[in-house]
Amino acid sequence: MGRIVGIAQDEAEFIKIAKQRIRKDLIKYTLRSQFRIGRAGKPVVVIPIEQIELPTFRFGFRPDDLQVGQGEGEPGDDLGPVEPGDEEGEGGDKSASGEGGPGQPIEVEIEEEEYFSWLEEELKLRLLLPKGDRTIVEEHDKYTSIHHIGPRSAIHRRRTMEQAMKRNIATGDYFPPEKLEFSVLPPDFRYVSSQKVKMPLNNAVLFFARDYSGSVGEDENVALSKICDLIERWVRKSYPNGAFEVVYIVHGVEAYEVKRPTFFAVENMGGTICSTAPKKMLEIIDERYPVNKWNMYPFYFSDGFNYSDDDEEFKIALLKLLGIVNLFCYGQTQMYRPWIHDVSSSKLSPPGTIGRMIDGMIDTMEIPNLVHTEIEGSDDESVMKAIRDFFKEPH
Repeated sequence: MGRIVGIAQDEAEFIKIAKQRIRKDLIKYTLRSQFRIGRAGKPVVVIPIEQIELPTFRFGFRPDDLQVGQGEGEPGDDLGPVEPGDEEGEGGDKSASGEGGPGQPIEVEIEEEEYFSWLEEELKLRLLLPKGDRTIVEEHDKYTSIHHIGPRSAIHRRRTMEQAMKRNIATGDYFPPEKLEFSVLPPDFRYVSSQKVKMPLNNAVLFFARDYSGSVGEDENVALSKICDLIERWVRKSYPNGAFEVVYIVHGVEAYEVKRPTFFAVENMGGTICSTAPKKMLEIIDERYPVNKWNMYPFYFSDGFNYSDDDEEFKIALLKLLGIVNLFCYGQTQMYRPWIHDVSSSKLSPPGTIGRMIDGMIDTMEIPNLVHTEIEGSDDESVMKAIRDFFKEPH
């Protein structure tokens, strides 16, 4: 038993050290993390970390006169043919150094609430709140007390058995280990009773829309997969009660609703008409998401190219959206293809047009629920900068 307790203490100490390491370099580890149900049945964040090498005892002492590089032979002597695998360790594996190699990463489970508190503190994120009267109040039965009478369907089994056991002990009918059987009589039955309570529910829908034109490549897909994952975590965390849905939209010269795998695939649709994205959102909202029942969070990603005659159409559709959504975020990817700058078409706006238009709207119209950020790359710092900009406290 003492050995088991010692192992548990060592494990607790290791988890403490691992959490300190994760907290110190949270941005690095956040993009490796996954959400799932933990061993205790509660939501946790699972983060793989490198193994920590434990100190070990070795027999004997190294002689003082024996140093690395000493022994028989002279520099330059022929050591014979090189065996296969010797160049890079046993089996040619560059990662295998020393006995047993580096081993597998260790997964550390962190409770969801603790993780989100770290993320909120590290990135200075704001909590998202329901808009206006979009909180739905529903009545539910809440079991609040125990009674001696009630319907058979409301029997409280544990309390009934406890009452029966107490009675049998008092009468001497239950006396372990000699007497292990006891009876349950009608006076022993206990029933749960309920009352109607009103519970607030907040439904939220998250829209991800992106430009699928020929100027979008692999770097954009990697960046968006990381960014969208973190966005969904944060928005979902802000709406733990009620329905939560995610809608994916891609567009070239037309917009389509797609499944998640298609959204992050490396494909293209040719030209670019950016207004099709907000128009598609408005269409879906009108069909499926009543404004008075859903909190809406559209995120649109593009490299800022657009056909010139569509710029005003995009602005009009965006203004319609801003009147009904909680927050509209635009992420402009800056990983332009080398050939983009050689495009000579009077119909194509220069790079970054949409971003400059949105910046102008923010400055002149003072729209509090409109956010614009630039995504420079798919590295960790660029991804976390986008998350900071999207969810930072408004000025």
